[in-house]
Amino acid sequence: MTFELHRADARSIQVAGGDGLGKGPFPMTQGADGTWSVTIPHPVPGFHYYWFVLDGVDVNDPTSLTYFGYGKETSGIEIPEPGADY
Repeated sequence: MTFELHRADARSIQVAGGDGLGKGPFPMTQGADGTWSVTIPHPVPGFHYYWFVLDGVDVNDPTSLTYFGYGKETSGIEIPEPGADY
């Protein structure tokens, strides 16, 4: 699964979230066009909260709906079970 965020002026970005995403936070790498990305191992099925840590500040993914989790509004993603038909 790949996360991306375009923020050319950032010094560092990580993806952080719940344990279901794996052992994070995951440091992202900046491409020549200013887009930061990271590919993580396939998370366990289920709903997972996540956020970006942009130069030390937690920010939501602008391409995600927001949900209330971890005591704050945060991004979320649903990972379907193998064979599930959504």
